[in-house]
Amino acid sequence: MAKTKKVGISGKFGPRYGSTLRKRWNKVTEKQKGPTKCPKCESKIKNMRKFVGVWECPKCGARWTGGAWESSTARGKESHRIATRLARETLEAEK
Repeated sequence: MAKTKKVGISGKFGPRYGSTLRKRWNKVTEKQKGPTKCPKCESKIKNMRKFVGVWECPKCGARWTGGAWESSTARGKESHRIATRLARETLEAEK
């Protein structure tokens, strides 16, 4: 018998739903279930998704908002960067 490809977590679907959808679902699920970086303690462990958009670190107990399937989104990183810059500019203006 020939050796089969590794299909990952989407192997439970078998031949159903088409290969493109299974690959897309596999990519999203790996992002959701895989290890991510905690913004507070910087540990790279499996963070738990409490419910849609809310994530929690099991090590330090920190909670933060993110995407539905990812713990941090590109838009969220952009917003954090802008807020940090505005806070820094406000402090410099007060001096």
